[in-house]
Amino acid sequence: MRSAIIAQCFGSLAYIVVTRGLMLVYLTRLGIPSSRVLVYLSLPEFLGAAIHIPCAISADRKGIKRLGVPGLILTPLGFSGLSLAPLASAFWVEPGIALGIAVFGIGEKMMEAGWFSLLSPIVPTTTRGRFFGRLRTSWQTAGMIYVAACAVVLTWDDSIGTYQYLMGIATFGLIIRIVYYARMPELETPPKHPVAVRAALGEVIRAPGYTSFCAYIMLMGLCTGAVVYLFGLVEIDVLELSATHVVWLGTATMIGSVLGFLIGGRAVDRYSTRPVFLVCHFGYAMVLALFLMRHLAGDALIPALATIHLLLGMLLAASSIAISTELLALIPAANKSLSTSLAGMMSRMSAAVCGMIAAWVLDQGILAERWTLGNATFSNYDSILLLFTVMVLLFVATLGLVPSVIHKAEWVPGRG
Repeated sequence: MRSAIIAQCFGSLAYIVVTRGLMLVYLTRLGIPSSRVLVYLSLPEFLGAAIHIPCAISADRKGIKRLGVPGLILTPLGFSGLSLAPLASAFWVEPGIALGIAVFGIGEKMMEAGWFSLLSPIVPTTTRGRFFGRLRTSWQTAGMIYVAACAVVLTWDDSIGTYQYLMGIATFGLIIRIVYYARMPELETPPKHPVAVRAALGEVIRAPGYTSFCAYIMLMGLCTGAVVYLFGLVEIDVLELSATHVVWLGTATMIGSVLGFLIGGRAVDRYSTRPVFLVCHFGYAMVLALFLMRHLAGDALIPALATIHLLLGMLLAASSIAISTELLALIPAANKSLSTSLAGMMSRMSAAVCGMIAAWVLDQGILAERWTLGNATFSNYDSILLLFTVMVLLFVATLGLVPSVIHKAEWVPGRG
């Protein structure tokens, strides 16, 4: 378990760059339009959804690490492409960015396809909530320290070269992750006579509560998958905050994530996943509404935005703990990589679709770039966030799809 934590701490630097504002600022700094920025940031999830199932089947049949190690080798290759793309001629910058993100995303999903099934026999059932809390607190803290350092450096110099240097450090972290991942034991060997793919899928889908839970996380992904990126675009394009401010707000999200992992892990082990899902669902609606009411903060705008980012990070972290724990309780004993990857595919596809639809709407100019309500002025980004708020509230009814919410989960923390 120690190797898993160390591996993810080093690998988290690149993930944090992509998801917590630094990559968004970098792409904007390169002059890429907001609609295409959303597409590029959604690309890893979209590609991950497309290859997740084939990778999971390969992991179950040939071995988890036989797929994971080559995937991890791809990640620094792709990320180094992101750093080097600005060195090319202007015509090749965006294709280089797209290729780098694609290679990085494919490598990540090759490793992730078997991640939970690799951990499943290693982590005791009764401490899964606390382990995932400790694991995610560790890598989130490592990422938070890294991004805070990036914010300080960008205060001195926010040139393109500085961004390239910072992403080079994240690339080095990806290389170190390969070493620690390779040290992790693979306790379950692939079956000598694996069942047919159709039969394996049928067995996974028939697991009690599995498909309804996948439906819930997919629906929530449609509402929340692009929220972090839209927050960043509002802060850059509408509020015209500096790159340093945007990166610091991303750090606030990570501080919230650390708190969310700590609180979420303990809450899951003590109270089960049910109350965590309930709090997170209504919490997403509250955070989105608070962001839309940011004009009420007046001169305290930055502290208000930092608080909103902090709350969002807590919700994202706590819900991920609950999802991981619930999923490990629902998956069948066989074809673990396939069952976890099918759920992951639904989640990632919905998040990617969320980002792609938002990008298409912005590119087509369907929404007014500026509109007013009372004394407040809103943007086309806010229109999309308002739609997500309404969708989250409407999807309250889908909480019944979560087995633990309707008391049908097979595993209760502390009872084996």
